[in-house]
Amino acid sequence: MCGLAGFYGFSNFLPSKEKVISCKKLMYKRGPDYFGQKIFEFNSKSTLFLHSRLSIIDPVKNSNQPMENNFGAIAFNGEIYNYIELRKDLVNLGYKFFTNSDTEVLLNMLIHYDAKAFSYLDGMWSLAYFNKKNKELILSRDRFGEKPLYTFRNKNGIFFGSTIKYLFELSKSSKNVNYNKIKNYLSYGFRAIDLDNASFFKDIEQIEPASYQKLKSDSFLSNTKKYWNFKNTKINNKMDYEEAKYNVREAFQDSIRKKLRSDFPISCLLSGGLDSNAIVATAIKKFNIKLNCFSIYNKDLHYDESKNINLAIKELQLDHEYVDIPKKISIDQIENIIEDSAYPICAVTWLLYYILNKSVKKNDFRVLFTGIGADELFAGYLSHQIYYLKSLESNKHKFKKAFVDWETYVKPLVRNKSLKNFNYFSNRKKKLDDVFNANNIDEIHNYLNFKNKIKIPKNKFFKDYFKNQLSNDLFIHNVAPQLRDSDQLSMFNSIENRSPFLNENLFKTAFSIPNSYLIKKGYGKFIFRDAMKGVVNQNILDSRNKIGFNINISDILNIRSSKFSEIILNNKSLGNFIDTKKINYLIKKPKLNNQESHFLFSVLNVGIFLKKYE
Repeated sequence: MCGLAGFYGFSNFLPSKEKVISCKKLMYKRGPDYFGQKIFEFNSKSTLFLHSRLSIIDPVKNSNQPMENNFGAIAFNGEIYNYIELRKDLVNLGYKFFTNSDTEVLLNMLIHYDAKAFSYLDGMWSLAYFNKKNKELILSRDRFGEKPLYTFRNKNGIFFGSTIKYLFELSKSSKNVNYNKIKNYLSYGFRAIDLDNASFFKDIEQIEPASYQKLKSDSFLSNTKKYWNFKNTKINNKMDYEEAKYNVREAFQDSIRKKLRSDFPISCLLSGGLDSNAIVATAIKKFNIKLNCFSIYNKDLHYDESKNINLAIKELQLDHEYVDIPKKISIDQIENIIEDSAYPICAVTWLLYYILNKSVKKNDFRVLFTGIGADELFAGYLSHQIYYLKSLESNKHKFKKAFVDWETYVKPLVRNKSLKNFNYFSNRKKKLDDVFNANNIDEIHNYLNFKNKIKIPKNKFFKDYFKNQLSNDLFIHNVAPQLRDSDQLSMFNSIENRSPFLNENLFKTAFSIPNSYLIKKGYGKFIFRDAMKGVVNQNILDSRNKIGFNINISDILNIRSSKFSEIILNNKSLGNFIDTKKINYLIKKPKLNNQESHFLFSVLNVGIFLKKYE
């Protein structure tokens, strides 16, 4: 896990020494162990690579970056988990190695296969690769977009970096705020942030996940090319259940096996739910590796998971720490995070993740596992239950049986009215995507002084309605903003975050099995629960309640402080978007519901963002 930045363009516009020094200071948190830079000049043009390293694999000097040989150079952020297997293949092809790093493997893969190399990789990455012979630059991101990579380009060249702030520092470009993105965020929450590749600045875009851009010396424009088309995954409705369960278990264990590769001890977030328990228990029981675990201790009974957490601690004899939620955290901390990343935090719940990362850092861990992506792969959210019902409407017999299960087991656990009444959800006339219908997004529009029609992508990932909804949550609405927050908040503490559920083979396995294997008897993730029998504590497997990782904004921030009011109520730019009188009323309410809490946190984030970058 590292930070990268750079430039590819006319030499006259190569960032100055002063700009590089300034950018180096910003890159320290993402890579405190080493900072390197390289410049390549050709035909009145230049390529600049900057890299800050957080050493995880092969922590020696020779594995520092940027790394180069006679054929190419690379600056790379992330991990290639199957580097051991790929290295063996390259050795058989005649390649010699001088380090034990995944970076050298990646460099030689690109030298040998060019952009075709990406299809062989199992990992998370954002990278810049320079082909010395062809004078070409390749920029790429991993399949799920775990690692960020942003670009700013003009007629003189292209700037790239792990965070937007690096681009500002190197290019000194003007900060043209993308107000349409702000409107989407305020109107529909974090689920609308990644409907496209635009950032919160008009001239800055993110490289699309599962893609690469190849730039040649005669042009700084490039068409984005995909190296992975997940839409080709087909549902095998004839697949035997036991075969499917076996495939799920094997794919998950293989992902864990490779992601356990590290030259430093690994920590893991532990909740009372299935996902994190599956990671921890598999690491111990299958691979005999103990992960040091951290959990939030939440006194709110709605979100208290300590009963199941304690079961896991006792059964697995875990090294574990409960992390208390502070009575209030300083708004200054949120300001520092947003200033560092030039991006809002997507939801108030991520403040809990930030608190956990601080404890992980305090205990000197560099690697942190999370369960991001599991719910989207195996249908774990309560919203997925109602998507499943909707997918069965044309089959009266199957619908009736599933509806009885839903009413019996799921409905009593639901508090969101959109998910508690199937007819209410199914018959809503507003032309919104179902993900917004399911989350009552439109209830907060009365607090805004503008009307915003969101542009929802019309292309369907899958013809099957249920799998299409899951893939939308995975690639657009849920996981994409979660990955950005997990990256920026972990790297703010110099920690590498890993997501074992985000794996190509595990995705193909989950999306190829029949829908009825995912939701059964009112259980979400039914087949994954079944696959984890004998591994995860049975009481945890049997638990139906989706408690969630959540907190109300008033329980962690002083929303009645003068600082809070200054940012929200006294910000003229923010006043162009919100009805300050109604917001003031919202702040003074004795208790905010979940939707109001998330919305008010979005308003705070926009206020801070505009204050820092407008």
